[in-house]
Amino acid sequence: MGMPAYVISLARTPERMQKFAAENEGLVDYQVSEGVDGAQLDLDQLRAEGVLDPGLTTRAGTIGLLFSHMNLRRKAVDEAQIITIFEDDALLHRNFAALSDELITTCGEFDWILWGLNLDSVLSAEILPRLGPCNLSLDTPFDH
Repeated sequence: MGMPAYVISLARTPERMQKFAAENEGLVDYQVSEGVDGAQLDLDQLRAEGVLDPGLTTRAGTIGLLFSHMNLRRKAVDEAQIITIFEDDALLHRNFAALSDELITTCGEFDWILWGLNLDSVLSAEILPRLGPCNLSLDTPFDH
């Protein structure tokens, strides 16, 4: 994988980063990016400053993760580079590097690719623009 990769992880949960490293050993080179800890955010202040919608009821941890992604996206824009962002609970396909390189070289221009699979939720996504939106319901284990 030719682009820089970052794994978002919180310092207070080192076991998550250890699990990521063990489960994905040798699959990609990455740097750990310290996540924004939602538990440390003052959500009332962020609402008062207009950073967050006053009606937003999302959990603090989710807001912290959003800010963590935004920080890395800002870094990519500032450095004019394509990056890959993983969360510390990601389980990578054993051929992720080769498959992602192939997709990136064949898909043309893009602003965003979401490398993701959530096994405990229904997902709505536009897999490929020419196919349009679709819903995915997953109920089988993922063998990476």
